[in-house]
Amino acid sequence: MVLVYHLVGSRGERSAKTEAFLKDLENMKYRGAITTFTKTEYLGVAKKLISERMGRELKQVEQDLVGKGLDSFVQKMGLEVYDADLLVKKQDEITLFEDCGHMIRDSRPIKGSKGKWLMVGAADSIVIKLAEYAEGDYLATFDEGLRGIVANLRPLDLRRCY
Repeated sequence: MVLVYHLVGSRGERSAKTEAFLKDLENMKYRGAITTFTKTEYLGVAKKLISERMGRELKQVEQDLVGKGLDSFVQKMGLEVYDADLLVKKQDEITLFEDCGHMIRDSRPIKGSKGKWLMVGAADSIVIKLAEYAEGDYLATFDEGLRGIVANLRPLDLRRCY
């Protein structure tokens, strides 16, 4: 199973690679999933980007449309939605933040394609732990910083795989 994360891409090569990956999801090459945490993170990023583009704060009705658009996309792609709270509660011992701390300490920085050093961040580590709790094998992403993670799943770096 592959958990979908950080697929934003609207131009050129990144857009083409996203489309190829989504086609593979549609063709059942992968069983796709997403968590409610990732949906929440998406909504926050979308609100910021749309507000920047429009030059104003989004109205509630516009925010609701963004959420409905994401829900429609998730349904169309056949992504399984995991409730992040339930994934955490199902653990024998709840040590999410401690585990995230260990992951960040154990992971290594990666020099990205643009020469900048990249590293798994706190929100990334939560997404990765939730993906592990959901028994995911891969985390589909364009986030180069995730290549240095030490975790029980592997990043599916769409930049390199497509």
